[in-house]
Amino acid sequence: MAASPPSRLDTLRAQFEADLAKHGSSASCNVPGLDGWRIELIRGDVTGAWCGYAVPPPHFELEVNADGLDVHGGVTWQGDGKIGFDCAHWNDFAPGLISVGWSKCDTSDVKYWPFEDAKEEAIRFAHILTHTEKK
Repeated sequence: MAASPPSRLDTLRAQFEADLAKHGSSASCNVPGLDGWRIELIRGDVTGAWCGYAVPPPHFELEVNADGLDVHGGVTWQGDGKIGFDCAHWNDFAPGLISVGWSKCDTSDVKYWPFEDAKEEAIRFAHILTHTEKK
């Protein structure tokens, strides 16, 4: 008898475990092409999903209207000199939410956002912010 293929949940968990082993729970780097800008990636304590932040240089005023900014799931944090998003929305796999009954991960449209994808989105978001009109 042939082994059954892994469930969608098993596949997503394996992606998360590989990403966690490779990248840990946080990272920070400069943004290519944007002098003084950094991004921070921090894994959510409860969700296990990445949260991405754009951190401008000290001279940049980060007073922007977050409504409608083009970033994954919308802006979920603005304060402490940074603005960010998270990868724990409706179609995102957030492994920490399984223990509280989140079960959508059995559907094919759910995605786990690995480090590289969250990093790319944070860099893209930082570039958007440099061209965003202030409040």
